[in-house]
Amino acid sequence: HPLLGRRMPPQRELTRPDGTRTRVAELLHAARGVLIATDGADGTGSKAAQLAQDWADRIDIVTGTWSSGTSGPAGPQAQAVLIRPDGYVAWTAPGSDSDLTDALTRWFGAPHPPARPL
Repeated sequence: HPLLGRRMPPQRELTRPDGTRTRVAELLHAARGVLIATDGADGTGSKAAQLAQDWADRIDIVTGTWSSGTSGPAGPQAQAVLIRPDGYVAWTAPGSDSDLTDALTRWFGAPHPPARPL
């Protein structure tokens, strides 16, 4: 994917499920990793968001759709994008040679499954 290893364009907009729009730059303010998951025909974005739950203590998982008029290199074909805290793209779907688990472990450490109630 053309964005892999490059800075995610900060002006890219995402429409959240509640209808609000947010720019990538706003998502990076917390200085945490961000997984942006959008849904394509095969559900890749939803699968990525579900898989990333074990890293939710270190990354923000954001769902939505790319807003129209902000296509560019991370256009609608990028169903999931993992962004490091410095704004660089660590993984995309489609487009990465490794799977999401490998990328999450490489950049954010081993998974920590959510605590299970007793």
